[in-house]
Amino acid sequence: MKKEFSQTEPTYVMFVDLGATGYSVSIVSFTPQKLTVLATHYDSNLGGRDFDMAIADWAAEGFTGKYKNATDPRKKPKALLKLLSAAEKAKKTMSPAGVKEARINIECLVEEYDFNGALKKEEVRA
Repeated sequence: MKKEFSQTEPTYVMFVDLGATGYSVSIVSFTPQKLTVLATHYDSNLGGRDFDMAIADWAAEGFTGKYKNATDPRKKPKALLKLLSAAEKAKKTMSPAGVKEARINIECLVEEYDFNGALKKEEVRA
């Protein structure tokens, strides 16, 4: 069994918290006697909702590309809620390491049209 912390040298750890509306990162140093915060950063302009919206935009573009005569689902409040809910579920599905795809299926998204698609990690833009 390996020891995680040295008795003489500090161990450095980075904590990343991606919340719904904000993103924070802290760098700390652990020694047997104390914890020292070395740096922190918070970005209130980046959060999980931003990822949800990016996935919803991807799905809406796929939907409008397939059904040329259908209304853009982002312009209908009920359809946008369905998109954002499905996007959040897909984001959570793809969060664990090793998961490469999330299926998105939304029945009656707009005007009785369904959306079915697969979000793949290699298609996600950085």
